Amino acid sequence: MADESPTLPEGYFARIPLRKPIVRGEQKISSVLLREPNGVALMNIELFDLMRMKTAEIVKLLPLISEPPLLGDEARMMGGQDLFEVGQEISAFLLM
Repeated sequence: MADESPTLPEGYFARIPLRKPIVRGEQKISSVLLREPNGVALMNIELFDLMRMKTAEIVKLLPLISEPPLLGDEARMMGGQDLFEVGQEISAFLLM
C-alpha cells in the first residue's frame, strides 16, 4: 500500500514501496514517488481507460510522473501487484 506519510515533497501524491525492486545497473529502486500529472503528461492518455486502470495507460503515464523516472521498459516489466497499486493511486488521485 502507498505510504501515507506527510513528508512527501510538494507536488507528489504517493510513495509506492515496490514488492519487487527495479534493478538499474547497480542502482536498486525499492520505491517510487508519484508526481501530480499535468496536461503534458496526460497527452495521448485515455483518461477513461486510466480511471479503469487499464495497464497500457498506466504504463504510458508512469515514466512521466515517477521519481526516480522509470524507463518505459521498466514500467512494462513491473510486477502485477506493484502495477496494480500504482494504478489504484493514480485513479484515487484523479478522483480527488
